[in-house]
Amino acid sequence: MQNRMKNGQGEMRAHVESQVQGMKEHVNRCSEKVEDIQVVNGEIEEVKDNVQRKITEVEDKVKGKISVLE
Repeated sequence: MQNRMKNGQGEMRAHVESQVQGMKEHVNRCSEKVEDIQVVNGEIEEVKDNVQRKITEVEDKVKGKISVLE
């Protein structure tokens, strides 16, 4: 009887350890995805800044040409 209980406890322990390992792997994958998203967000911000800078440059050039024509 005690032997069966020990076997059952061992099986339960192995099952729990397996589940915990699966959860750890899932959390690690999620963390990696969050890091990837943060990198992409940084790249998007950089592109937005570059686009805004170029828009401002073009606006300034157009304003300069308009003032020359007036």
